[in-house]
Amino acid sequence: MTALNSIQSLVLSAVQQVTADRLQRAVCGLADGSMTVTLTRQSENEIRALVKNGDGKEYGVTLTDSLTTCSCKDALYRGGICKHATATALHVLRSPQPKKEAPAPQFPTFHLMWRDGIVLCGEHHPERAQV
Repeated sequence: MTALNSIQSLVLSAVQQVTADRLQRAVCGLADGSMTVTLTRQSENEIRALVKNGDGKEYGVTLTDSLTTCSCKDALYRGGICKHATATALHVLRSPQPKKEAPAPQFPTFHLMWRDGIVLCGEHHPERAQV
């Protein structure tokens, strides 16, 4: 499974379980700006975010394949998917996925030295000084 498919799986597992009223609250909160989502961690196995509501209260959300959690009272007491977790899932769906940076090219190290062992560039290696 690719990273994109894995992330979509995490998001879909949360969105498929949410009730219609929580989904509507999340959509409205994102649309009118009363809810903001800040991703704190995103990997193939989990998504973590801080979700701030219109009152300035911030809640921690975690989405995994097997568990969706939020620190709000609605999620803690009701035990279902809350609007904050739903907003996180929707935020990830509509945000462009970060592109993986290409690894920095690895160039070989060259050591330039004179016949008498004087190093012009790089580290001095006495065992290599004999040319």
